[in-house]
Amino acid sequence: RRKAPANEPSYLTTEAAVLLGIRRASVVQAITRGRLTATKRGRDWLIYGRDIDDYRTRPRPIGRPPNAQRSD
Repeated sequence: RRKAPANEPSYLTTEAAVLLGIRRASVVQAITRGRLTATKRGRDWLIYGRDIDDYRTRPRPIGRPPNAQRSD
C-alpha cells in the first residue's frame, strides 16, 4: 500500500473504468490480477491517476494466455 501526494487525483473503480474505456468488472479483474495498483477503501478500490496512466500505457499481450486451456 502506498500513499499518493495530496494533489494527485484518485478515482473509484467506476470512474477508472470510464477513463480507461473498459467495464468496471475489468478494472476489478486487473486489480486482483496485479496489473493495476489500487488501495482497498471499504467496499471499493481507490486508484491513483498515476496508476491509471501506467496501466493505460503498459503493453498487453495479444491473444490467448499461454496457460489457457483449449476446448476442442
